[in-house]
Amino acid sequence: RRALETRPDLRAAGRQLGAARQQVAATKAERLPSLGLVAADGIIGPDLGNLKNTYAYGIQLSLPIFDGFRRGGRIEEQQAVAQELDVRRRDLSQQVAIEVRAARVDVAAAREGLAAARERLRLGDQEVAQARDRFRAGVSGNADVISASLALTAARTQAIDAETQLRNARVALALAEGRVRELR
Repeated sequence: RRALETRPDLRAAGRQLGAARQQVAATKAERLPSLGLVAADGIIGPDLGNLKNTYAYGIQLSLPIFDGFRRGGRIEEQQAVAQELDVRRRDLSQQVAIEVRAARVDVAAAREGLAAARERLRLGDQEVAQARDRFRAGVSGNADVISASLALTAARTQAIDAETQLRNARVALALAEGRVRELR
């Protein structure tokens, strides 16, 4: 719902549709009669010495009776444009809904991946500690400590990657919802 209200592309599509509908209404209104006032002021006379002021006032009524069916054609054309814009806006709304749902799924998956990576990191710390304890006790060699340290490094890398994926998923969700400016 929030994305449908805040996405600039959806708002622009809604404005285009509104403008097209207003154009249809304006063209239909051309069929209505119009009323106007007419006024003229001037001078008249045979020579400069005999000039008289003249005044003319009037009301003008215009009735559009026949225009060669052009107005009806324009109305139909503008209605078709409005219908096309409405279809585009609905398609865009559905696309936005899909983008938001997919982004939310990605965020949830990234959170789970981060939780798993943190658990691997915790287990890697335990494994290194146990390998060091075994090495100090003389039960195992240095190779166990080295392999445990390598596994811990890999777990740290995975945790960083999981954190990056979560941040990317949050950015994608913000983009889909039209709230990128809130990420600062």
